[in-house]
Amino acid sequence: MNELKRVNEDDKHSYPLFLFGDLNFRLDLQSFLNRITDDTDLREDSTESTQSSICSTDGCGDLLTASSQHTNELKPLTDFRRTVSAIEFRRSPDNFTSDISTSCVLRIEKKLFDYFNHKRLLNEWQGYLEDDREAHNFPYLRELNINFPPTYPWSENPDESESLMKTRAPAWCDRVLMNARALEIVKRDKFAKYDSFGKDVCMGDHKVNDIFSVFFSFSFLKL
Repeated sequence: MNELKRVNEDDKHSYPLFLFGDLNFRLDLQSFLNRITDDTDLREDSTESTQSSICSTDGCGDLLTASSQHTNELKPLTDFRRTVSAIEFRRSPDNFTSDISTSCVLRIEKKLFDYFNHKRLLNEWQGYLEDDREAHNFPYLRELNINFPPTYPWSENPDESESLMKTRAPAWCDRVLMNARALEIVKRDKFAKYDSFGKDVCMGDHKVNDIFSVFFSFSFLKL
C-alpha cells in the first residue's frame, strides 16, 4: 500500500498500475444475511464434546506433573463444550409466502450455503451488490462499475455450468483494480468493457473477469 500511495502522489513519475486476479473479496456477511433472511428466526444445531483435564483437588487449577513437589491427589475434570455445527434461518408457518414452500430459508454448515432458491441469488445479484465493500478498504485503487453476476462459487459440474454451487455465499472474488493513472487510460476507449467470461461453460468454480477493450489490447504498449 505504501508503494501504491507513492505512485499516486508522484505526478511527475506516475505510471499505470493494475492489480487483478482472485483477490478473495467477500460480501459484508451480516448485511447480506439480513437482506436474504428477512422475517426469519435463527436456529442452531449443536453437538457437545468432552475434554478431560487434570486439576488439583484443592480447586486452584494448578496442573501437577511427576516432578511436582505438591502432594495433592489428582482427578480428571470433564469439561463439556458446546459446538455449533450448523445454523438455520427458518420462517414460521404464519410467514410463509408463495415463493417459499419450506420453512427453512437458509442453512449454513462447514462448506455448505444452502439457500432455498439459488436461482434467485444468481438472477437478482443487483439486490446485494452494495454488500460488496472490501474494495473500499483500498482508497488508492479504482475499479470500473460491476455489471456482471458474482464470479464465485460456480458449479464445477459440466451439466450445471450456469448454476452456483451450494458451498459458499456468492461473491465477486475476481477483480481488476487499478490506480488513477490506469483508470484514465482505460476510460479513453469508449469500447472498454468490464465483464466476466465463461458464463455459459464450465471452467471451475470461478468465472474469470477482464477488461475487454480494443484500445487496451493493442495500444497499451505505445503509452
